[in-house]
Amino acid sequence: VASAVRSGMRDGNQFLAGGTDLLVNLRRGHGNPAVLVDLANIAELGGINCDALGAHIGCGVTLAALGASAPIRERYAAIVAAAESIAGPSHRNLATVGGNLCLDTRCVYYNQSEWWRQANGYCLKRGGTVCHVAPQGQRTRRGAPHSPQSFAPAGLSSLQASHFMSRSPPRCRAGTGP
Repeated sequence: VASAVRSGMRDGNQFLAGGTDLLVNLRRGHGNPAVLVDLANIAELGGINCDALGAHIGCGVTLAALGASAPIRERYAAIVAAAESIAGPSHRNLATVGGNLCLDTRCVYYNQSEWWRQANGYCLKRGGTVCHVAPQGQRTRRGAPHSPQSFAPAGLSSLQASHFMSRSPPRCRAGTGP
């Protein structure tokens, strides 16, 4: 784990676990990491444990595994509902809790190819001068119903998770979650 974290934290490198967001965006030209650090097969990142203090959920746990976990289903129905509300079943089989909490949600204008952005203008998050969602504003207005904030009402954001990547910098850089 320590070796993977050190490697992933080097400038220009990015973590990869489920890849449901990262790989799609790399194909679209959103980023060009020097190295992708694969976290998918690190067993220590995939555990789910419940004890008297609460739930300990590893950042590599898939959303499907989280939703299917008997202890989580018994004690944290809202977390199960949140996990099951994100994307479709095939994505939940790959998408990780850590990746969803670290995900930098973006609007439809950001999630376009370089060709599209050149033709239609860049948004504020990609070096442009306007937010296409709110053109009169100078701030981005982003978000999606399947964003990691879906977990917040369920209490997941306050859980202590083993080997969990914090949502705040520098350990979880925006858009580079596993």
